Amino acid sequence: MCGNYAKHVAQAAFAVALVSSTGWTFDIGQTAAYLQLAAWSLGVSSCIATMQKEAEARQVLGVPQTMHLEIVIAFGYAARPQPQKGKLGGRQPLAEVVHWERW
Repeated sequence: MCGNYAKHVAQAAFAVALVSSTGWTFDIGQTAAYLQLAAWSLGVSSCIATMQKEAEARQVLGVPQTMHLEIVIAFGYAARPQPQKGKLGGRQPLAEVVHWERW
């Protein structure tokens, strides 16, 4: 398709192209994360694809040259559903993963 690792997008139940007018990738990253978290909470799986062949992706999606297109997120239901809830006691204590002021 439009990237070396983007073939799954064509088979997805639906996909979202993240396009911005500024090219500030922080906003795109935040948007991608929230979309994926929201989908996961509904039992929907997702996978990001980088549009490495940007010109081809622009043509397929009709994205104007004035806009920035970097990633597409494919969404759908996993072939083997993954558990949605963590195991009780499955997290490390906060004191083991957080360092205050110094390592």
